[in-house]
Amino acid sequence: HVLILDEMNRADLSRTLGEAFSLLEDRGQVMELPGTDASGKAMTLRLPSNLYVVGTMNLIDQSVEQMDFALRRRFLWVRCSFDRSALIAASKARWEAGGGRLGWDRVAPDFERLATAAEALNRQIAASPLLGSQYKIGHAYLLDVVSFLREDLGSAPRTFLWAGDKAKRPVEQAWDLSLKPLLDEYLAGLDPRSRDGETAKLREAFLKPPAVSD
Repeated sequence: HVLILDEMNRADLSRTLGEAFSLLEDRGQVMELPGTDASGKAMTLRLPSNLYVVGTMNLIDQSVEQMDFALRRRFLWVRCSFDRSALIAASKARWEAGGGRLGWDRVAPDFERLATAAEALNRQIAASPLLGSQYKIGHAYLLDVVSFLREDLGSAPRTFLWAGDKAKRPVEQAWDLSLKPLLDEYLAGLDPRSRDGETAKLREAFLKPPAVSD
């Protein structure tokens, strides 16, 4: 049995879980709960060993609860940052689910270049004195490129996401509608001149046509 807590730091988990908080690491132990059941008997709680709890959270979301150390030690932690292979696999699945006359093999090279562009953007974010590696953008923010490309395809397309040294509209839409609004929020505390200057550097890193690998 698997319990998935998406964005689990959006609640005070220590209070939400109650007595189950202690039992997360003491599986099999029986704990008596306050109150009684309909027959007047004390109620008890035990978490079985085959219950797995998986939680997700965004560490840079400052508007939500922070995890206390007692709760942290009850979990193992895996950082999930940008994943090139996940972007390609998810884009392929979306492309093939949408059908159409163009097979994935036709557009796959351009999505490889999109992944390279995303890596360049994240390198720039990590090197930025105003941001840092904790602000790297995950691959999910780029998946709408699949829909943007479908809308942009003409009757006889020769290029898809890049044309020579210029990013085509689907890539620009990803920047304008997904990436830039997010980065603007990250940089919201800066004066407009500093924010605009940093955003311009990040835009150039992402929209500059990546080299085609051999």
